[in-house]
Formats: sequence, structure tokens, C-alpha cells
Amino acid sequence: GVKSGKIGTESSVDDVLKSRNGGSYSYLKDHPSVGPGKNFTQIQKRKIVEENMKVNKGNVLSDQSGTQCVKPVKHTKGVTPPSNEAHIDHIVPRSQGGTNSYSNAQVLTREENLRKGTN
Repeated sequence: GVKSGKIGTESSVDDVLKSRNGGSYSYLKDHPSVGPGKNFTQIQKRKIVEENMKVNKGNVLSDQSGTQCVKPVKHTKGVTPPSNEAHIDHIVPRSQGGTNSYSNAQVLTREENLRKGTN
């Protein structure tokens, strides 16, 4: 047979992720509880970061700018996180009915996300 299966799937996923147009994680299967106005769960955030790293040679990169991000750590009161901390952002904001579907997720730096405004 033709070698289309796995290799074709991987390269199309790579192409989608490298396009940097948002919606890069839409190939991931959503949980039935996904809905409008919901935050991403810790499991979803972890999976998105893992997928981002797979296509970026082990680095976490912003889906918008390609800037290298640092993995988020638990915030400490009075300590400002680094501007390149990875944020999992809703492409369509929750306030506008955006869901916590993988298809509505993108990785941004903290600075990019704060500049964007409404989460």
C-alpha cells in the first residue's frame, strides 16, 4: 500500500501548527463538557503545551509570534511573572461566547495575551 496514513497525518498537523493562524490544536479531541465561556482545564493546558513542544523541537513557542516561552509556574504573591511566560489563550474570548475547545486555543506569551486584552 501507499504510505499515506501516519506520515500524512503528522505532516498535516505540522503544517497546521506552523501556520500560526490560531485553531492549531483543533485536531485534539474535546471532552463532552466543553462549552462557551469556560476556562481551559489544567489537563487541556498541559496537552496544548505538550503538542506545542512536539512541533517546536521541545521548546514552547508563541503561536502568534514564534517567541520562545517559559512554562508557567505557580504564581507567588508580589512576584511578576516573566513577560514570556506561556499563556493558553482563547482565540475567541470567553466574554464573546468563546469555548474551551482545543480549536479555540492558542499559546501566547504573557505579554502578548495582556496586550490582547479580554481573555
